[in-house]
Amino acid sequence: MRPVWTIRRTVLLLLLGVSLAWLVVFQVLWVPRVTRVVITSHTEELQRELDVIIDAILPFLLSRQFGAITETLSSIETRNANWIGIELHDQTGRRLFPLEERVIAMGGSRIMIDQSIALRGSQFGSLKAVIDLTTTLDRVQAETRRLGLFTSVAVIIIMALLTVAIDRLVTRRVSVLAAAADRMKNGDFEARLPDPHPDELGRLTLSFDAMRRQIRRQTDALQSARIEAETALTAKSQFLARMSHEIRTPLNGVIPVAELLADTHLTDEQADHVDTIREAGTALLSIVDDILDLSKFEEGRLELNPAPYNLSDLVNGVVRILRVTAESKGLRLEVDIAPDLLGVYLIGDSDRLRQVLINLTGNAVKFTRTGSVCIKVARTICDTAREGLCISVIDTGIGIAEKDHARIFERFEQAEGGRNRRFGGSGLGLAIARSLIEAHGGQIRLTSEEGSGSRFDAMLPLNLATDIPQQVASETVLDSDLANGRALVVDDNATNRKIIAAMLRRLGYRTEKACDGAQALNMIMSERFDIVLMDMHMPEMDGLEATRHIRSLTGLRARTRIIALTASVLEEDMRRCQEAGMDGFLSKPVSRQALAAALRAS
Repeated sequence: MRPVWTIRRTVLLLLLGVSLAWLVVFQVLWVPRVTRVVITSHTEELQRELDVIIDAILPFLLSRQFGAITETLSSIETRNANWIGIELHDQTGRRLFPLEERVIAMGGSRIMIDQSIALRGSQFGSLKAVIDLTTTLDRVQAETRRLGLFTSVAVIIIMALLTVAIDRLVTRRVSVLAAAADRMKNGDFEARLPDPHPDELGRLTLSFDAMRRQIRRQTDALQSARIEAETALTAKSQFLARMSHEIRTPLNGVIPVAELLADTHLTDEQADHVDTIREAGTALLSIVDDILDLSKFEEGRLELNPAPYNLSDLVNGVVRILRVTAESKGLRLEVDIAPDLLGVYLIGDSDRLRQVLINLTGNAVKFTRTGSVCIKVARTICDTAREGLCISVIDTGIGIAEKDHARIFERFEQAEGGRNRRFGGSGLGLAIARSLIEAHGGQIRLTSEEGSGSRFDAMLPLNLATDIPQQVASETVLDSDLANGRALVVDDNATNRKIIAAMLRRLGYRTEKACDGAQALNMIMSERFDIVLMDMHMPEMDGLEATRHIRSLTGLRARTRIIALTASVLEEDMRRCQEAGMDGFLSKPVSRQALAAALRAS
């Protein structure tokens, strides 16, 4: 944007201002001063002339030669055109000249001098004279104004020449430098610079050019570094996504099989082995999920999905998940929800808040040997003086030393470090919990002493829901409600097909299998299925392409329910499934509860 007050415009306005000021000074101050000087000068001259006249007429006055006095004074009035009149009085005040009284109007440019006539201390009368300086003053003022105009023109010419000189030597070069700086601000480093004269602006130009070259080198280096960082970040994301996919695929043959085994008739020892397998698989899956969440935070791609949720149901659901683990250690898992928050619906991402609460409560259970773990929910006042929500997890565990309070919220850090630590874990849970709380506009605080338990307070804005969702009549849907359906399992992995089909049969479905999208498309065109579980990544024809082909069919087959079945859990994968026309998204490894929930929701 071009500035309004440029140097050139400022100099021109300064020129105009100086010229106007000079004219004002002449008209307002100088002309009256010259007039006063002229009047003073004439007054002094008139006094001297009156002294001469008095010396000339004093002998006539002493000898009482009044005719000579009249002749002398009349001659003086005649020779001086600007003398209005002369009056002579004796010591008694009697008029001696002129004999007849005159009326002389004063004011304007007329001045009057009254001089006494004395000799050796004796008064013989007075002589008064009035002169008119109008013509003289008009001439002087006219000359003064002409002089003022001439000097003003001279000042304007000098200022104009000075302006041209400043423009050539300073303004233009500064303007070119300013334009180059503006273009450099927009990433253009090729703007023309003024010629480097051997003066201060020349040194400034050389310094600016050196600075510009240095900034350009640094900008190019930063651009290259940014591209490299983005490339590395993309490569890391792709690596994590691929590793997640590759790890989740075999886990689909561990966790679901362990769940299937747990439903069979096992001895106590066998059931213990199955639980160990399931817990180990779940722990590995949790680490994979934490690393993916960490990657999303680093890339700024984590998106919250705020929606109304029931606070009591959220807390009680976390307690149901962790109660068995707590009771197996002999711990009491307690809930303390303020009465005014029971059944209240809030706005937030309930899945992410559940993840935070599971992390905090799971850590409390893990690091507590005896006593209890309590989840306390109450209203509070946030730092912004707004009413907020405080969800506290309080335990009677080992506690955390004050020196470790900040460190445990860092990635891959735990209160117990080193090779002799007693508790496992990736050290990502608290870092992710803090990031999720901050993403909701809140903060997390720790109060703890070593050996005296810990208290984690998650402070959140209290966003009450205005549109409360309708309650479902029953949260429990029997597996028999899903029975008598016909399902098609599409996956290029034989183990996955076998496991998913077995889980579907436990839910009451009759199942068929297909090893790729092309085979599934042919089967759907010739047979009718109530549900299709479609893997995303398959050879020949993947699940997305197969889904698009199915949606392009006519009749009921085009509306066949399709659930994505994949080890990819990134948001872009879910979005691609939705865009292809799938009705749901189910990530591997698949649990029986998740499969049943997806079937009910589709």
